[in-house]
Amino acid sequence: MKITSILNQLSTQEIAKLTIQLFVVINVLSAIPFMIRAKKVSGKINALKCTGTGLTLSILFLLVGKYLLAINEVSITIFRAAGGVVLLLLGIEMVFDITISKMTIEDGKDPSVVPLSFPMTIGAGTLTTLVSFREMYALINVLGALFLNTLLIYLILSWAEKIEKIVGVLFLQVLQRITGLLLISFAIQALKNGFFS
Repeated sequence: MKITSILNQLSTQEIAKLTIQLFVVINVLSAIPFMIRAKKVSGKINALKCTGTGLTLSILFLLVGKYLLAINEVSITIFRAAGGVVLLLLGIEMVFDITISKMTIEDGKDPSVVPLSFPMTIGAGTLTTLVSFREMYALINVLGALFLNTLLIYLILSWAEKIEKIVGVLFLQVLQRITGLLLISFAIQALKNGFFS
């Protein structure tokens, strides 16, 4: 009976909506030049290790993030507002092509987990978004969106150099700016929901 109840909450429309929003927050396409540079410097990128780590971290935070907040006496409303600030900063970074948080790669070290999995693909913005989604949508739909994004990240990581050759660096830069504007819009909505809910 519990499985039937979970399946009744399944919504392909909601999964599609959440997948797009999460994809914009993760913004893996604008990270392609960084991924290519990371591969040249370190000599390797393990797409499966990167996405596996990111998925594990995301699911853990999705399931226990709310309780971690409760233990530290932080309300979901405040966390959502704080997440709005994080998303706003990420959006500003993308639109103006500036760096607020630094991520470095060391020669010979595998960057698949740090910095590619965390914080580049699954960072503060993604974790904040997941906790907010958990409060607003059915868990099965959030998990569906998370799994779809993990698959997309895996494919993009695996084909990063080919994607850059096909679409070109300029297209990726324009896409980064557009994605940044979308992220700023999500941030303003999160701040509004956080402060005025």
